[in-house]
Amino acid sequence: MLCKTRPINAIQKQALFKKTFVSVVAKTQEKMSEMDWIAREHHSRAVQDSPDLSLCHYNMFGSLKNALGGKCFETDEQVQQFVRN
Repeated sequence: MLCKTRPINAIQKQALFKKTFVSVVAKTQEKMSEMDWIAREHHSRAVQDSPDLSLCHYNMFGSLKNALGGKCFETDEQVQQFVRN
């Protein structure tokens, strides 16, 4: 009812989201602890640390790895030519 008479502003929404998220994280961590699970770093963390790559580029590495599998190159130019073609 209060929302209908006084809409929540953007700052209130953000605070509400953060509180909800923290609650979910705490419950998840508690459950993982009960089950003796260990949280591992997400594979995209390495991409986040690199200023040259964005997360949307990360999915290309699997295809590139498959295409380059077993190939040997003598120079950087050969690699660049292979990737461009």
